[in-house]
Amino acid sequence: MTNASLVRRWAAPVAGPLLLLVVGLVARTDPFWIYLVTSAAVAYVLTASFNLIYGYAGIFSLAHVALYGIGAYVAVLLEMRAGLPFLLATAIAMVVTALFGVLLWWPTRHLKELFLAIATLGFAVTADELFLKWTSLTGGGTGLLGIQPAELFGHQVLSGDMSYYWLAGAGALLAWEVSRRLTASGMGRKFLALRDAPVALAATGVSPGRVRLVAFTVSGALAGLAGSLFAHQALFISNESFGLDRLILLILATLIGGAGTSLGPLLGVAVLVGVDEAGAAIQNYRELIFGVAIILLLGYGRDGVSGLFASALARVRRPATVAPAGASVDAGPLPPLVPRDGTDTSLLTVADVSVTFGGVTALQHVDLVLRPGHVLGLVGPNGAGKTTLVNVVTGHVPPTSGRVEFDGRRLDGSRPDETARRGVVRTFQTPRLVPSLSLVENVAVGFAAHATATVVEEVLDLPRARRDCAEHRRAARALLHRLGIAQYADKAVGSQPYGVQRLAEIARALATSPRFLLLDEPGAGLTDGEREVLTSIVRELTETGIGFLLIDHNVSFVAAVSDEIVVLDGGKVIGSGSPDEVLKRAEVVEAYLGGAA
Repeated sequence: MTNASLVRRWAAPVAGPLLLLVVGLVARTDPFWIYLVTSAAVAYVLTASFNLIYGYAGIFSLAHVALYGIGAYVAVLLEMRAGLPFLLATAIAMVVTALFGVLLWWPTRHLKELFLAIATLGFAVTADELFLKWTSLTGGGTGLLGIQPAELFGHQVLSGDMSYYWLAGAGALLAWEVSRRLTASGMGRKFLALRDAPVALAATGVSPGRVRLVAFTVSGALAGLAGSLFAHQALFISNESFGLDRLILLILATLIGGAGTSLGPLLGVAVLVGVDEAGAAIQNYRELIFGVAIILLLGYGRDGVSGLFASALARVRRPATVAPAGASVDAGPLPPLVPRDGTDTSLLTVADVSVTFGGVTALQHVDLVLRPGHVLGLVGPNGAGKTTLVNVVTGHVPPTSGRVEFDGRRLDGSRPDETARRGVVRTFQTPRLVPSLSLVENVAVGFAAHATATVVEEVLDLPRARRDCAEHRRAARALLHRLGIAQYADKAVGSQPYGVQRLAEIARALATSPRFLLLDEPGAGLTDGEREVLTSIVRELTETGIGFLLIDHNVSFVAAVSDEIVVLDGGKVIGSGSPDEVLKRAEVVEAYLGGAA
């Protein structure tokens, strides 16, 4: 582990308590400042929870303030009507809001963007109506009066006193630590993949729906914690406490601070508190200032204030030295994936598959068989249906007729992540990588199916989860080394050459330990040297029993690697057999070069 890594590992756990202590010592003599920093600590808990689901996982849930309100009401009612102590009532409120997160996830798990926002906004509106109309429980518009101060170990923790600041600070530390551990873990990589490349996440065998479930559950629990802390600070709650105004402020804090950054919630809350306290000076210009700030940040710094700080720091840092593009690497053998004895006899069969889109027929009665340890090349002119066939096999497109079978069982009708978990893995015509992750972290996502840690261990980044992460990064680095691109391992995806991204995607596919690997245009954008490395990798893996379907416009590359070639034209198979035999047929030459040739 590098010195920088050690500093990051130990600095983050210490930074939160240290900041809390310094702020408390500064504010302790002034009641107004005590109230201000306590409110900021509670707001941080809520913003951190929203940052997890929206900033990291990319789920724009507008129901978050409703969960905040549910947490407040549940905690208070358990104390007032059931006589439960504060800590137990708060813990139950967190469980209840986590369960409401699950309730939100179930009907919205397949929705995207605008439709998800509309559905969750509907939940928020319904919750607001219940808060207002269910007077026997919530007090309606009058609200709940007579909330007793929190009591810990026989002592009241009074709102406005330093003791409540330390209580709210403890909640903020819990939110900070959960966020820090989750985003540093393998689950954090899955969150970012869900946000930036959900199709690629499914291609590694990870269910995007299950990752969404974790996001809804964890963020919901933290929203419940924030609700309980708010209720015991204000000692009064009503439906107006959890309305549209609060939602707007929550979104503003997340965007201004930097969605998907660790310091974003802290900086966003600090900015909003500062603007509020400057209210007398700016008078009616507050909304205008917020609007201009968001426009500037989204236009010039999409990671908010946190991103602007990071960019400034990166400019003053000395750039790291990397090997030049195309530099040779003594790659050595592939790292061990899932051990195979080369005796696998399972077949991947495409039988009489046709696909139509409206009035367009993309595939017509296609038959082919993939065998373990063999390379089947699939060639054809543009629009022949090659990628459509891969989409059918991997569950992205359902066949109109026909079937796909693997190991004697139907494969068509399976979700992409289910197909990948069964061992049928693909790459894409255009590389699908997670731009916010480095190359080595992108490849590490492919090892997710081999994790030994449970979901809870991943979320809390417990020792077994940390061991998984370390092992996955090590194996990912070895794969990048074998493919000759180890010099780019720690660099961001977006700054890398196209060929490097292509090879990194292939490395991620290999990390899943596939039984069959479907490579869609793997040679596109590669140099001759990179293509030679890929050829040797394919040959090496066929000896372990992995079967390949190889699609590429470079026919000589396909012919050099393949045991058999199938030619598609107009969605129909027009030739199959050995490379030498097929590529000499007149109909194949005509399909590529035209009748005149």
